[in-house]
Amino acid sequence: MKKMSLGDEGVCDVESCGIVIIERYVNDEWIEGKLENVLFVPLLTKNLLSVGACTNKIFAALFKKNSVELYLNKKLIASGILQKNNLFRMLFRVVKVKANLHAASRLKL
Repeated sequence: MKKMSLGDEGVCDVESCGIVIIERYVNDEWIEGKLENVLFVPLLTKNLLSVGACTNKIFAALFKKNSVELYLNKKLIASGILQKNNLFRMLFRVVKVKANLHAASRLKL
């Protein structure tokens, strides 16, 4: 099992890695998007976004006094706001995937 290091020198187990479908608030509208290589860490109660992982994938991050903006090819693709605890809350919401189920009775031939 993979491990993830935390800022307090703690270590958590990474249970899996995958894609999360999101909506991101940009220029007064919600736009569908996806986050790739998302780590599922059961012990964490908050979702974290790694600025280093973003900039390694050619995104640019611009930090301002009360906000942060993420750019891809000079186009604004995501933003966040500074909270009282000095962490930035990204303006994302997770799209809950719904399963389509269908039940059929037994067929008689």
